[in-house]
Amino acid sequence: EVCTPVTRHKITVLDAATNQVVEPQTFEVGRILHNEFHFPPTSASTGTSIDRVTVVSHEAHRLEWVLDWKVPVVGWTLLHTNRMQWLSLLEGGGTRYECCLTYEGLLLPIVKWFTWQKAQLSLQAAADGLKYKCES
Repeated sequence: EVCTPVTRHKITVLDAATNQVVEPQTFEVGRILHNEFHFPPTSASTGTSIDRVTVVSHEAHRLEWVLDWKVPVVGWTLLHTNRMQWLSLLEGGGTRYECCLTYEGLLLPIVKWFTWQKAQLSLQAAADGLKYKCES
């Protein structure tokens, strides 16, 4: 399990073929992420997602994963999310952390209505916590 206490996420890495927990818990393209999360102030799990790792670049310090729900018969996208995270070196020796989360699909208005503000607060808290930890 990879736990990120700042954002209160619990991520377990699974093998895509067997859906079994893999050791070591490392991100590799094609692996599945079972992501349990909650939005503050509650500490109970408020949701889960099953995501697929699409990019792991140690050279570019970049990680991406997607969630893709489609209606199989007609091919409509109910919900597609793409989360990208990367680090870049700044002149003068600093490091920049960037995160981008995109949503699209038929369920977007419903997801946005119920979670958008909490998701923004959660992502900002993660960024602030990471910045504090890195600068301490």
